[in-house]
Amino acid sequence: DPASCLVSAWQFDEASGTTAADSSGNADTLGFTCAAAACTSTPTFTGGLTGLGNAASFSGVSGVAVAASAAPFAFTDSLSVEAWVKPQTAAQVNGAGVVARGDKGSEDFALDASGGVFRFIATASKIASVSTSTFVPGQWIHLAGVYDSAVGTATLYLDGRAAATVSGVGARANSGQAVVIGNRRDASGSLTPPFSGVIDAVRFFHLARSAAEVAADY
Repeated sequence: DPASCLVSAWQFDEASGTTAADSSGNADTLGFTCAAAACTSTPTFTGGLTGLGNAASFSGVSGVAVAASAAPFAFTDSLSVEAWVKPQTAAQVNGAGVVARGDKGSEDFALDASGGVFRFIATASKIASVSTSTFVPGQWIHLAGVYDSAVGTATLYLDGRAAATVSGVGARANSGQAVVIGNRRDASGSLTPPFSGVIDAVRFFHLARSAAEVAADY
């Protein structure tokens, strides 16, 4: 039952404040904060995709949303992560984090933007990515990353369709760190590759969602 495997669900439908509720039942509230002295603003709430209410806006200058607890993600087998994303610019910092857990190069998983494309990182050496640009500033795109531990594959979905798959993927890491949204930890643990844009409807499942299930969320 996919519903019983829901680990977290952040809809960002709040109108103001610096926290976002988790509607999965795990109560893993997100906190909006600045990751560096140069940060000009924490993430803020803004209008989202039609029909989805509000969303979270990230300036691209060290703002980040951090989950209160790492406990719901303490597993290394199958995982699915989904998010609606609207990049504000095509000139993203390489490795800019949409959603991530762990330090760069050894993370548990990540959806990021690098080299003009979106990627799903299942393990440090297994990255599902496309070869052509998928950045359209100001346009929403649905991202999903699915790691299937039973068959050892990681698949990146763009707008409900499988865009890239890698095989031979082993068990993921368990860093014990909290999930971060709109940013990503570098190899030293500092939050330095921020994402510039709007993020909405971030959901995690402790299972490998099927292609049909991902397509239905688009």
